[in-house]
Amino acid sequence: MPIVDMAYRRAYLKMRAKMKRILFVLVIFTVFCAMSSFAEDKAEYEKEKMPPAKLEKQKLVKALQDGGYIIYFRHHITDDKKVDEDRTNLKDCSTQRNLTAEGKKGSIEIGRAFRKLKIKVSSVISSPYCRCRDTAVLAFGATELDDDLQFAIYDGPEERRRKGQALRKLLSQKPKEKTNSVIVSHTANLKEAANIWPKPEGVAIIFEPNGNGQFEFVGIVLPDEWKKYLKPK
Repeated sequence: MPIVDMAYRRAYLKMRAKMKRILFVLVIFTVFCAMSSFAEDKAEYEKEKMPPAKLEKQKLVKALQDGGYIIYFRHHITDDKKVDEDRTNLKDCSTQRNLTAEGKKGSIEIGRAFRKLKIKVSSVISSPYCRCRDTAVLAFGATELDDDLQFAIYDGPEERRRKGQALRKLLSQKPKEKTNSVIVSHTANLKEAANIWPKPEGVAIIFEPNGNGQFEFVGIVLPDEWKKYLKPK
C-alpha cells in the first residue's frame, strides 16, 4: 500500500475514533440532563395531592364488581437502590430496577383480593419493563406487553406526548361488559396522559371510560387497602 494511502487511512481512523468519543460524551450529557430534570420534576410531583375521588372505599369496590372501569396500576414496590442500565433489552431483568420480595408478595395479594372480591378482569396490558410485567403476571396470571407503556420519563417532550396520547386511548376504551381492564405501567406515563402522578408504588388509579376518547378519574386504592375490603363488616 502506498505511504500516502496509509497516512490517509491512519488519519481517517483517528478522526473516526475521536468522533465516537465525542458522540459518547454527548449521549451521556443528554441522559444526565434528562435525569436531572426528572429528579427535579419528581420531587415536585411527589408533593402533588391526588384529585378528589368520585367514589370512595366500598362504593368503589362495588363499582369494580359491576365492571366497566380501567384500573391503572403503578408497578409494585421496587429496589430504589437499583437503576435501569439498559433500555435496549427489556427482556434482561438483571439491568433493571426490579420488584422486591415485598413487591412480589403485594402483587400476589392484589390478585388474590380480586378473585375473592369477584372483580372480573378481561384485559391486562403492561409496560415491558420487568417490574411492570412481574406485577401484572403475579397478580393476574398473564399480560400483554405494550411498548407504548415503556417508562416515559427517559424520553424527550415529543415522545412523552406520543406515549401520553397512546395511554389516553387505552384509558378511554370501554372493557368487555361486566369486566374491567388493567394497565400496569409507570408514574410519568400517567402524568403525561391524565395529569396524575400515581403514588405510592402499587397504587391503583381507577378511571371510567366513555368510549369516545374521554375518561373520568373515579378513585384510588392504595396497595394495602385491597385486603381490608376482604374483612367482613
